[in-house]
Amino acid sequence: MQNGGKTAKIIRIIVLTVLIIAAAACTGVTLAYLTDSDEAKNPFTVGETEIEIRETFSPDGDVPEPGGSVPKVVRVVNTGNLTCLIRVRLLFEDDTLEKVVEPFVTGQGWDQFPDGFYYYVYPVKPGGSTIPLIEEVKLRIEHEDGTDVSADELEKISSGIIVYSEAIGYRGDPALPCTAAELAALWGEF
Repeated sequence: MQNGGKTAKIIRIIVLTVLIIAAAACTGVTLAYLTDSDEAKNPFTVGETEIEIRETFSPDGDVPEPGGSVPKVVRVVNTGNLTCLIRVRLLFEDDTLEKVVEPFVTGQGWDQFPDGFYYYVYPVKPGGSTIPLIEEVKLRIEHEDGTDVSADELEKISSGIIVYSEAIGYRGDPALPCTAAELAALWGEF
């Protein structure tokens, strides 16, 4: 009977030893997991993306003639301290005005996308500006249905076109133009 007590004692010691070794191993793994560190470099630039619309037009007080044009130069200046991408939307104050204006002829570097915005494909550095989006507003002689455009419809031509612009910061190479795919990724879906 004494051998049975010794065997039980030895089994208890072995089991206790295995448990202590398992606990030590788990503690080491847990400690390694909790104290493990990894460094990720995520540099970012703090600054302001600010733009200003610079618009010049020559309202001479006279109502423009159908088929004529009105000088209206629209460009955007980066007044912030970050390089940025710029987009502009030209809106009409009312539907009548939209019907008497020919489609806009834009300057080089501007692309119109399905969302109605004109995207400037070149990044604009701080203090820089876009080339003019438009330089004039050309007027129709007649409506699409063939009726003549009247002088009454042209009264608000200079002030009736609203220029809306937006900018986002850009970290790519400011010397290279952006592709349509890059613009879509940076601005989101058109």
